[in-house]
Amino acid sequence: MFNMNSIGGSTYMNMVFSGVLRWTVGATVACLDHFGKNHIGRIRLHIITFGFVTLCLAINFVIFILGMNHEMEMVIRSLALLSFGVTGCLFLQSSLSISELFPTAIRSLASSHSNVVGRLGNVMSPLVFGLDYFPGLPYLILAILGVIDVILYFISIPETKGCPLPNEMPTNKNKLVLSNL
Repeated sequence: MFNMNSIGGSTYMNMVFSGVLRWTVGATVACLDHFGKNHIGRIRLHIITFGFVTLCLAINFVIFILGMNHEMEMVIRSLALLSFGVTGCLFLQSSLSISELFPTAIRSLASSHSNVVGRLGNVMSPLVFGLDYFPGLPYLILAILGVIDVILYFISIPETKGCPLPNEMPTNKNKLVLSNL
């Protein structure tokens, strides 16, 4: 997923497909966000998009475990490109949630922290594909991290769509931890 040379087919066509997918998915998510009003919020979009990426990774893991990676190379390629296309909108969703979630006084600090952690993830995730103790291990690791992300996002991040931007720090009774339980 993170190395275009490891995906079957032409590297150039893979880049074209991934660019078209990123634009199409981004436009679709923007339309859903705008026209969905309050029915489709930040949490639901995050769960749908990241859940889809996690599902693609899990399917690739199963294909590798079953030893069908040579027969299903096109499926692996399609799933990798689809998950790559969907991840683009996740970064936008993250920055939008951060700007709606944190008060003005620490909004830039929270955004900077998110960028640093995201960059660390960008550095570490390709290294996962160097782990080849058994076939499909990188996909399994990333799928597990995806499930953890979806669960933690649902549990700890409140819905921010349509809410006024906070201007002050939360009080002790309005903490964000475990807000959806």
